[in-house]
This record gives sequence, structure tokens and C-alpha cells, in this order.
Amino acid sequence: MPRLDLIHAQVKQALMNDGWTITDEPYNIVYGSVRLQADLGAQKSFAAVRNGTKIVVEVKSFTGKSLISEIENAIGQYLMYVGYMRLVGDEHKIYLALSQEVYEQFGDVDGLDMVLDQFSVSLLIVDIVNKEVVKWIR
Repeated sequence: MPRLDLIHAQVKQALMNDGWTITDEPYNIVYGSVRLQADLGAQKSFAAVRNGTKIVVEVKSFTGKSLISEIENAIGQYLMYVGYMRLVGDEHKIYLALSQEVYEQFGDVDGLDMVLDQFSVSLLIVDIVNKEVVKWIR
């Protein structure tokens, strides 16, 4: 099992506080000899959706020395998961989870919003102190 990010427990609790049920920890993505593990799989049922909504969440703390390097690695990992999930017909929606504090730093990275939009990176912003979902993006 991969090492958990520093904010893993807070993101998990925020999802549960928001009404999500954690279904997988980690969430396995398997295609041939490729074995990938995202941090969480979750499901939330809605009255209007019979089978519920299913998501996969990759948690990132962004604690390295270079924010841009951490973003680069996180987006690469996210895109690998998206690609392999499509290959196996997995219809879960994948989110990159990060703290509200780190998300606010994203505004300091020139052009990052356009890059995230270009690659359709979905973000889950979490208040890690109060363990609350702040914002879903895309």
C-alpha cells in the first residue's frame, strides 16, 4: 500500500462529513501488468440517481520545496489514473484533493488555471482544520 499523504485522514473525514461513503482505500486501477492505487474510492447516493455517484480521490499535501514541481507530479499522476481508468471502462469521476491553503497558493502560479482547464483536472478543495469540503471544481 502506498504511503498516505499528510492530509489523507482529514480529506477522508471531510468526504464522510459531506455524506460520502468510502468504498475503497486504496482504490485499485488495474490494466494488464499495470497496477495503480489512488487514495480513496467513494460513493454518494442521490434521490435522482438510482445507482449513485462514484468518485476516486487522489490526495496531495504539496509539502515539497517546489510547489510547481509538486503540481507537475500530481497532474502527471492524475492523468495516468484518468487514462488507465478509461482503458478499463471505469466510469468513476476522479478528483485531486488538496487543502484550501494550498489551493490559495495555486493563484500565484502563472497560467495554472489554464493548464488545469486544458487537461480537465477536477479538484476537491478541503478545509483540513474543520474537515469540510469547501469546493468541487469541474
